Amino acid sequence: KQPIEGVRVQIAQGSSRFVSTGTATGGSAPNPVQTTGADGSFAFNGLKSGNLSLRISHEGFLSRKIDDVNPDDSSKSQDLVIELEQGGEVSGTVYDASAKPRAGINVYLIGEDSSSNQSQPTDKDGRFHFQGVASGTFTLKAHKFGTAEGGPEQAEVTVDVSPGSSQSVEIQLE
Repeated sequence: KQPIEGVRVQIAQGSSRFVSTGTATGGSAPNPVQTTGADGSFAFNGLKSGNLSLRISHEGFLSRKIDDVNPDDSSKSQDLVIELEQGGEVSGTVYDASAKPRAGINVYLIGEDSSSNQSQPTDKDGRFHFQGVASGTFTLKAHKFGTAEGGPEQAEVTVDVSPGSSQSVEIQLE
C-alpha cells in the first residue's frame, strides 16, 4: 500500500453540500477542498463541531464517500487511513455510418449500479475516455439525436471492466 499524491478530498459539514472549489459560505469556514501531498496526507483546519462527510477522488481510482467523521470524537483516531480501489478504463472512438470519426456524440457508460454511470461527449476526433470505472459489465451507448432530415444515430456495445483493466472499443453509429 503506497500513499497517493494528488487525491482530491472534498468536505461537507452539517447541512452544507459538497462544493468544488473556494471557501464554504460565511467566509471564515475552511477551504472545503484539499489535495493530498506526496505522503498522501491532507488536513482541514477550523472545522465546526459535529459530523462531516468526505468525498475522495483521483483519476484511475474509484471515488469514495465517507460519512460520519467527527473531529471532536476523541474516542476515535482522527488519523484516517483511506484506501482507494483501482478502477478500470474504457476508451474508444465513435464512427458514423461511413466510418468517419464523429465529434460531439454523447457516450453513456451504463452499469447495473446507477451510481457508477458516466457520460461524456466525444472530442473532435470522435474519442471518449472513462477512468475510475468500477468492476462489472457495462453497456456503452452512443447517441446523436435526429434532425428534421433524419432520425437518431445510435449504437451500443457491452464491455467487461475489472480493476486496472483498460478496454478499447470502436462504436459504429447506424
